[in-house]
Amino acid sequence: MLTALLASGLALAANVSTAHAETELIFTGSWHYSYDPARQVVQVDAQFETRIGAGLPRGQCIHGLYLPVPQTISNIVNTQTAFVASSSVPRQPVVMDHSLEPLQGSSEYALLLVKFRGCLITGQGTLTHLTFDFTGWPPREPGTIRTNAAYVGFEAFGLGQKADVAISFSVPAAFTVDTVDDGWQLTSADDIDTYTLPAPTDPMVTDTFVTARDDSELVGSPLDPAGPAEFEIKSWPGDDEWVDFVTAQLTDGVPVLEQLIGTEWPIDGSVEVREAFTPYIYGYAGWFSASERELEIGENLDQEVVLHELAHAWFNDEWFAERWLGEGFAETFSSLSIAELGGDRRAPDSVAVDDPGAISLADWGSPGDGVQGTDDRERYGYNTSFHVIAEIVDAIGIDEMQEVLAAIDAETTTYTGRDEPEEWSPDTDWRHFLDLLDELADFDASELFTEYVIAPADVDDLDLRDDTRERYDALAERSGEWFVPKVIRQTMDDWEFDDADQWIDAADEALDLRDQLESVCAEARLEYSDEVRTAYEDAGDDLGDASELLTATIATAEHLLAAKDAKDGSHGVFGTIGLLGSGVDARFDDARAAFTAGDLATADDRADDVQSAVDDATEQGLIRVAIAIGAILLALLIWLVVRAMRRRRRAAKAAAAAAVADGDQVAELPPPITDLPEHDDGTGATVDP
Repeated sequence: MLTALLASGLALAANVSTAHAETELIFTGSWHYSYDPARQVVQVDAQFETRIGAGLPRGQCIHGLYLPVPQTISNIVNTQTAFVASSSVPRQPVVMDHSLEPLQGSSEYALLLVKFRGCLITGQGTLTHLTFDFTGWPPREPGTIRTNAAYVGFEAFGLGQKADVAISFSVPAAFTVDTVDDGWQLTSADDIDTYTLPAPTDPMVTDTFVTARDDSELVGSPLDPAGPAEFEIKSWPGDDEWVDFVTAQLTDGVPVLEQLIGTEWPIDGSVEVREAFTPYIYGYAGWFSASERELEIGENLDQEVVLHELAHAWFNDEWFAERWLGEGFAETFSSLSIAELGGDRRAPDSVAVDDPGAISLADWGSPGDGVQGTDDRERYGYNTSFHVIAEIVDAIGIDEMQEVLAAIDAETTTYTGRDEPEEWSPDTDWRHFLDLLDELADFDASELFTEYVIAPADVDDLDLRDDTRERYDALAERSGEWFVPKVIRQTMDDWEFDDADQWIDAADEALDLRDQLESVCAEARLEYSDEVRTAYEDAGDDLGDASELLTATIATAEHLLAAKDAKDGSHGVFGTIGLLGSGVDARFDDARAAFTAGDLATADDRADDVQSAVDDATEQGLIRVAIAIGAILLALLIWLVVRAMRRRRRAAKAAAAAAVADGDQVAELPPPITDLPEHDDGTGATVDP
């Protein structure tokens, strides 16, 4: 602003004695500003030489100079030391008159006419020593000049058009100085810090904004609204209106933001909320550092600004890798919060394709990150980010957006497996956000992103993504109860679609094996181990191990099927006899149990046992039959022998009976001897027979 004002002022100065408009004025010297916080006054001490260069017509001269100065100026002293020629010895200093006139188009600055001693012609010059004081305006008054015990801010200027004028600023060491321009040099003495900006090399750079603050002079007011949020409100002395306004916004706004976003206030510890003017200098209404727990808000009582900055507690670089996402969400949710609090929801302005600040939002970096920013670019970035996020929220609804934000907060993959989503995703960029909208909200934002977010060079990535996602969806459908392998889900999440295509081919081959395994198991009435599915789903680098396990499991299943067929098949008479009591059913049950448990070696061993028993069944049956026949023959022989003996006994008894019948006498046996004497057996014991 002051650059234009200075140009106008110098032109007016040239017209004081109807000088030619192209008259060259050459300045050298310095402008020094010092701040007295006790009086809240900026003191100016300017010493500069003004020379008349080329362009002044013959017979004309200049006897004064107009300078833009704050309207609150006071204590003006204009001391002049005139030169007759550029090489002449200066005269004695003389205090000259001055006058103030309005500056058209400005409510903050006036024009100070600094009168020279005499009237200068080409080649002549004068040394001016100008001193004056000025003060700032109260909060929320027009203009940028502010002076109070905690803060001072003003535009410091020198003189342009081939200027060789340095600017310096002194302030008590308790103040922290923030200047927009680089190149300031600091010197300190007696608790006073002096910052000096050397004369600019660009002749049109004639001013710079200087701001300094002493936070120890801020008035603190602690605030603990409902919930985990804590704040320390620090205001300029005497600005109670700002304190009351900010307190109301913090108290009412935090719970509404928590409700809309779906998560509690995310910052542990107290957040310092400071009244400041610095954001305005850079073209912003406020800023928030969640990591430093510092929130600076301008002096204006703007509800949307406060809620926007509060929303950055969530929407910051902890969540998002790209600026447009954080700003778009903060704009959208602050406007939603205003509506929840009974106000009117603000909508973004329409976005013009030919906007002078138009840029792909993914390339919209912060000027503080070394990105060349312009007012048009910043305006376009904020409004278009607001437009894109608001359209998405309106399309999917708050509930679906909360699910998306929860995934962003957890930093989880978009492509989920059987268990809880893995925490491997980096901070969300446009790619991850696009995937989350697709997977969690079933919303395709590709067209919206193509129009506003991504650079033309990235459009091919969207086409490749679409093709690979079709293959991924087909694989997921074919997998059924099995989930897509981890290696594929991660490469999809990383947008490494060439790798994803390769692994999808490998997964299809593994599923061919899976289908073959399930066919064999269905025929053999087997259940395979969960380890097979897990090996497929958890494959993190390749699917080789899963395929090997599937192949081995198929081989064992086929082995068990062969054993089952052998066990349940026709064995013939002798084979059936040979299997009686062999325990093949129990052995097969053992094989089945081992297979289900994933113990393929034991399952193969038990299947071998079953097949061996079946293979030996006929031989064992023949042996058993032979043994049985031998036993039968032996029993028959014994029976015949016994029978013959019995027949001979019966014949003998019959002969004896016949003899009795024929009168044959039978000899009688004598009675048994029962009365025998006792005797000594030789050991002294008496034996009773």
